Amino acid sequence: MDSPGRHQQQYSDCRRRSEANIGRETFSPDGNYVYYQAYDKDNPQGALFQVPAFGGVPRKILSNITSVIALSPDGSRFAFIRNDNVATGEDQLIVANADGSNESKLAARKGDAFFLDERVELVA
Repeated sequence: MDSPGRHQQQYSDCRRRSEANIGRETFSPDGNYVYYQAYDKDNPQGALFQVPAFGGVPRKILSNITSVIALSPDGSRFAFIRNDNVATGEDQLIVANADGSNESKLAARKGDAFFLDERVELVA
């Protein structure tokens, strides 16, 4: 039987070899997958990846993600914040399917506005 320390060492070794900043890990509600963000030369604005919890090949879900994700209770959708300053000058609250498809902008803010501020554009 493998010890938890062995898996932590494998994870640490992977992080050193990847030359990426990896973090903001989140388990799927059923515990079968881990979602994580990576920032590297190919994903300077961050990318979200999904990997089976007990090992396997990571799959890139989407790009340009600024926050940790919040998964729905059934794991079918998640919410996150995207910093879209270059194109729109906004931080956007986005909801998407768990595979990254069907992104929908729920709200947007510019500057120092909070998402609950009257200056925030709510999208229907």
